[in-house]
Amino acid sequence: GTLGGGVVIQALERRLPKRKANLVDALMARVPHLDDGPALVRAALEASRDAGTNAEALVAGTGLRPELVEKILRDLGTAGRARAVGRSGLWLAQGAFEQLGERIVATVEKLHAKDKAQDSLLVASIRAHHERVPPAAFDDALESLTESGTLVRAPSGRIRHKDHSDELPPEEKARCEKIQAQLAAAAGQPPDVEELCGLLNLPKPLVVRSLRLMESRGMVLRADTWWFDAAFIDAGKDKLRAIAAKEGGFTPADARGVYETTRKWVIPLLEALDKSGFSRRAGGKRVLRQA
Repeated sequence: GTLGGGVVIQALERRLPKRKANLVDALMARVPHLDDGPALVRAALEASRDAGTNAEALVAGTGLRPELVEKILRDLGTAGRARAVGRSGLWLAQGAFEQLGERIVATVEKLHAKDKAQDSLLVASIRAHHERVPPAAFDDALESLTESGTLVRAPSGRIRHKDHSDELPPEEKARCEKIQAQLAAAAGQPPDVEELCGLLNLPKPLVVRSLRLMESRGMVLRADTWWFDAAFIDAGKDKLRAIAAKEGGFTPADARGVYETTRKWVIPLLEALDKSGFSRRAGGKRVLRQA
């Protein structure tokens, strides 16, 4: 880009889009500072918005020496005017980083409002609304929001807004309680989804939704096609811990006895316990994972 056809304002790899918002303003902001390295770097950072940029691109775009660009970036970071995101070498202007955080919070609030029964959200569902943002920038902004307490990260990794209630709406709560009663009564030999539909006279989509709501709240444990009452599983874990402490681990037969079940249920249950981080397979036994 040039000023008056002769002074280079920015070295370009490709033609700038004519309709890009604030394009002229962003270029003209550089004109008074063409001999001011820090101002050129700041202007380039601000023009990159939440896409960010790196030292190599800044060197190419400003014509400054690489070591000078690196120093300017460090100084801007120290002054709180720019932020390095992750270990990718990407930099964002601090204002752009804060605006990205605000948009992420707005997305979380929008998704909560769309389905109030969901106590938390998958990170992937939030990220899907910010596909054009570099992953490193998104991850760093999300981490900053959880550190500040604006968003809360559950042990499962899911995200919720700090002000979002995990209380189920009355109709959803009643349905979940009916399903949990069936699972608790079945203990170590629970019905599958199709059987639950028949027992409760509910359509499959509602049963599956309720089970997922319960899973996100730690009320059930999914094991392949079966769902176990979490309180029942937790009580059995205490017995398995005692066996492991005495025997150096526990076998499928031990778990089968503890949960009063059969191979049909115990094998997927053991795999689910491994996946949850409770145990791991070691030969013919399971040993407890260290906390």
